Amino acid sequence: MNVKVCGITNQDDAEMAADAGADLIGVIIDVPVETPRKISLEKACEIKEAVAGKNIVAVLMPEDVGEVIKVVEKLSPYAIQLHGNESIELIGEIRENVDVKIIKAFHVDENIDLDYVRSASEFADMILLDTKAGKKVGGTGVQHDYSIDLKIKDLVSKPLILSGGLNPENVAQAIKAVRPDVVDVSSGVEISPGVKDVKKIGKFISIVKNG
Repeated sequence: MNVKVCGITNQDDAEMAADAGADLIGVIIDVPVETPRKISLEKACEIKEAVAGKNIVAVLMPEDVGEVIKVVEKLSPYAIQLHGNESIELIGEIRENVDVKIIKAFHVDENIDLDYVRSASEFADMILLDTKAGKKVGGTGVQHDYSIDLKIKDLVSKPLILSGGLNPENVAQAIKAVRPDVVDVSSGVEISPGVKDVKKIGKFISIVKNG
């Protein structure tokens, strides 16, 4: 099973995650909400250089396709993660204009719009299920109702990334409950908001990879 370490803010943490065995490195670029994990496009490019050969995921909350094209042209990420409430039309337009993988994130609570999930997923290569917690962009530290994830898994036949409140203590049980293709961690391997901890990352990845 693959691991995505998200909310990377500097080269040292990126190298630490890569050395520990992370398959995907997530960088949150210029999103329109406050988060200690937000970085500039220029910083994201520096992080990519530090972990050459590792797959970079650009986490975005775009208002138009031009924002996405700019990131893709400058960063050349492995994938873009659409983490906002993008319209179906915008997601389709992005799909037509960029030649990288698209991860569509959905924010899970009991009121999630399954029709939107189904329609938006048609344009995605993978889907990510995260916890809905106000206007936070990941890093909530809160898990969600996995029975909803299982409904979505039955509804959408795309590879599934499980996110939201995962840490070394609960990831094994989460994997057992949902059976995702990838697990995504951010705040669960930090020593402070936006700063990763080498021991926590190593423990998390070891549990995921080795059981």
